[in-house]
Amino acid sequence: MSIPRTTLILTDLMARLQAAGTLAGANVERSRDVNLDDVDLPIILLFAKELEVREDAFLGQNRSYERGMKLVISAHLLYQDGLDDALYLIADQIEAVVMADESHGDNASQTLWEKTSYDWEKADVNEPAGWAALEFTVIYRDL
Repeated sequence: MSIPRTTLILTDLMARLQAAGTLAGANVERSRDVNLDDVDLPIILLFAKELEVREDAFLGQNRSYERGMKLVISAHLLYQDGLDDALYLIADQIEAVVMADESHGDNASQTLWEKTSYDWEKADVNEPAGWAALEFTVIYRDL
């Protein structure tokens, strides 16, 4: 059985983020199910939010489908002076890594940046946490 293309894309991207020297260092997880109370921050999480079949799937090609994977990459940081600037910086670092190889190891044909969101909350009285969430559409062909 072959490895799903989504797994190949996420695995490639995780390795590149771990090696990139972002504010999170090598602290990168390929999961949305991480208890942030149990890990050291900063951390980067990446996961597929949804998959969609693109229009060309209906052109009669024999079981060859172009798909769009909604990719979410979120960076979580503890409070520090300049929290906003740190969030902007790590988001820029993540975007640079993703767009440096839009094919994700020859597994995709295109990667489109959709949006970046920023927010924060008080984890406890003295330690507010902030996060940046980047969303991309990764286009690939599956057989």
